[in-house]
Amino acid sequence: MENRQREWGASEWLVALLDGPGDQALEAEFSDWLAMDERRPSEWADAVSTYREMGMVSPRFVSPHSGTEDDGQAGVSGADVVRMTSSVASRSRQGFRLGRRAVIAVTALAACVVAMLIAPDLLLGLRADFTTGTAELRKIELADGSIVRLAPESAITVDLSGAERRLELLRGIAFLEVAPDTKHPFLAGMDIAEARVVGTAFELAEVRGKDVVTVREGHVRVAPKAFSDPSLADLHAGDRATVSADGSMARSRLTPDQVAPWIDGYLVAQDRSVADVVDDLRRYYGGLVLLRGATLPARHLTGIYSLSDPVAALELIAASQDAVLTRLSPWIVVISES
Repeated sequence: MENRQREWGASEWLVALLDGPGDQALEAEFSDWLAMDERRPSEWADAVSTYREMGMVSPRFVSPHSGTEDDGQAGVSGADVVRMTSSVASRSRQGFRLGRRAVIAVTALAACVVAMLIAPDLLLGLRADFTTGTAELRKIELADGSIVRLAPESAITVDLSGAERRLELLRGIAFLEVAPDTKHPFLAGMDIAEARVVGTAFELAEVRGKDVVTVREGHVRVAPKAFSDPSLADLHAGDRATVSADGSMARSRLTPDQVAPWIDGYLVAQDRSVADVVDDLRRYYGGLVLLRGATLPARHLTGIYSLSDPVAALELIAASQDAVLTRLSPWIVVISES
């Protein structure tokens, strides 16, 4: 047991100390662990701070670098950190009931959160003809010969029965290869924008409240939906149109082979913010990714990342930004400014 405990990280020690208040052997072992490596006080600081931000604990905390507590008291040793952590756990018996009861409380809270998250998904599932979950890619062959590829956490409806073929992107990202049929035009709709095509390959994406249409080949005409005199954009290979809720449209260019790289298992970022790239990676990771720091989310990066291993991609992002990646559990990743 001793060897196993000495292999724990800071987050495991925090949970163990909260779960075993007054365990002198555990506290002594933690004190030894803290002193064995000069980097561990900083790891401990990050773990306590992150847990506090997540609302799981609110301990009086020691900054190992300044030697002062948040409340202004000075001259605190590693043993004092143990006593403070144990004190939090002891007080929790009378108030918050951390430790094992915290696990129960957090589990119950997680269940509520999951219920709130699942409810919209259930409603969406009732509307959608095709959906995908986290890290799931799906190829759909429509009756007219068109092919649709869905990125993770995406949903569409399809109606081929009328004079016009219609597809609606309800959520996420879809790549369409539309079979030519001059008698039955193909309309692809989203929340804000609508794309009219005859025969082409293009991507539809909902990106932070905006609708984005990007053409790999062929010709697409894009317009905002809910406007009496909408602006129009004729897009060809490599063209992208981003439509905002107010009907405004921004155009940009990229090479056709840069369109929908997720189909081939890659995320290509060119001068994009860390927050935006991490948002894209969340679709491929079945857990929680937290960004900590005042400037980190807004920093820009360029790179190519494999979507088959999102944690490895997050590690590369952290390294490129001189940030620290911490795995609090198999389902929680924290990237912090160093």
